[in-house]
Amino acid sequence: MSEIVQLIKKIATDAILNNKPVEFMTGIVESIEPIKIRVNQFLLLESNMLIIPHYMSIGNKYFFNLDEQKVILEDVETEEKKEYKMTVEKQELVLDFNINENDKILLLGLQGGQKFFLLCKI
Repeated sequence: MSEIVQLIKKIATDAILNNKPVEFMTGIVESIEPIKIRVNQFLLLESNMLIIPHYMSIGNKYFFNLDEQKVILEDVETEEKKEYKMTVEKQELVLDFNINENDKILLLGLQGGQKFFLLCKI
């Protein structure tokens, strides 16, 4: 009986590996409104094919106050931890993930090729 279970597990694993459940690819943003990303000569992704995470949405900026930050460094060999305070002159860090025309985008193609997840700008 356990040989049958092992055989079924192997068949299932092989099927998953051969089907490529996800695939990384890159594309270029052709337009923002409506959003269109060109992956290659034949594949143009439109909004209904894209999954866009909140942090990549148009207009999102993240602000961080950097007055004083605590940094903890750990020695890999001794596992000794030391705490330091870091002060920066510029008070604010802005992370801007806005998508613009001609940006190169890293995409994750989901199984079936009908949906694509935007990972980041590259």
